[in-house]
Amino acid sequence: MKSKSLLRPLAAVSLIAFSHSARAADQFWNPTPSLSADWDTTATSWAATSGGAPTSAWVPNNDAVFDQPGTYTATLTAAQTANSISVSAGNVTFAGSAVSSNGVVIAAGATLNTTGDRIAKAGTTPLTVNGTLDFSAGAATGGHYVQLSGTGTVIGTFRHSGDASFAGNIQDVSPTIRAAVVWNGGTGGTLTLSGNNNGATGDVLLSVNNSVLKAASASAIGTNSVLRLEGTTTNSVLVELAAADLTRAYGTGSSTGNSGNGGLNWTGSGGGFYATGADRNLTLTTTAGGSTPASVVWNTNGISPVIAVLGAAAATNTLTWTNDIDFAGAVRTINAGNGSAAVDAKLSGVLSGAGASGLTKSGAGTLELSGSNNFNGAVAVTSGGNLASGWLRLSNSNALGLDATVKT
Repeated sequence: MKSKSLLRPLAAVSLIAFSHSARAADQFWNPTPSLSADWDTTATSWAATSGGAPTSAWVPNNDAVFDQPGTYTATLTAAQTANSISVSAGNVTFAGSAVSSNGVVIAAGATLNTTGDRIAKAGTTPLTVNGTLDFSAGAATGGHYVQLSGTGTVIGTFRHSGDASFAGNIQDVSPTIRAAVVWNGGTGGTLTLSGNNNGATGDVLLSVNNSVLKAASASAIGTNSVLRLEGTTTNSVLVELAAADLTRAYGTGSSTGNSGNGGLNWTGSGGGFYATGADRNLTLTTTAGGSTPASVVWNTNGISPVIAVLGAAAATNTLTWTNDIDFAGAVRTINAGNGSAAVDAKLSGVLSGAGASGLTKSGAGTLELSGSNNFNGAVAVTSGGNLASGWLRLSNSNALGLDATVKT
């Protein structure tokens, strides 16, 4: 029986912060004669009550409320700060400079559009989207990180950090401009996605670094989405498959993640996948959305991790990589993380390769080889230098290949 002790630090990254001494007051956007007007400290665009006559200019660090129906634009003539922003009605566009706010809430039925990087989300309060947040007019770039929550729709690009969950949908901008979640947990945070992230017409890019992406629904990593893993260390990038198997199209990933729908770009020094809730399969197919397994050649078509991680301390079940894999003349490393399952990871396809093609099994977990393999090189088991600290399980009489030698 395996046991594990898992410590997941909670991270709340705040790259833009501010403070205010006075209690924040509500200011309601209601300029006349048009709802489209300037947002600054001189224009009389704000009312003291909902629907009231505008009587004041913006007071920094107050609560900005946009509750008027219709389509209109608030143009920030200079950078502003707010304690909170509430968009409860209408189709509102922020243009001009950026606004930094500790809290942002978009209610169901309301839409907030940003032309470029117009929202600098500060503090630890989540940016809650129950309506629609549309970044399509310009990517949210630079050091502006947000925590996201809610059940609405995000269109376009945003950056995320820390622990958070989003049950809504992430959509692309157009068939040629994909949406993107650029996520860096920083201190090992987890972003849980449980919506439908297939994209409306094109696809969604999920770029993960130094963090865990938890796929908590079958379409959290959608058929049309591109998944990009760029680990800097062995376990710095992990994808938790908590709801379904994962199928990706082989050959449609790239170093930038912009070469086709449904792909997997698995590069860097490490990173990989683990299963919770039930045994899960990772399968690369010949086409996006297809079911025919591809024959994978290591170090081609976006599959080139220095260390491929299968399993983790947080895993409760077995993760199986089902493809036939050609090691392409080199020794490849699989790190089996030590979760609570009897077998942490499995390679069920045929492992092949000429010349020095071989396998190094690292990590404290158990890796099973179940295919009739025919690679020529060595099999090495490393993890403190002995099998007891990390088992290699063979469930096929040809699991070690044609002329493989075993090193422990």
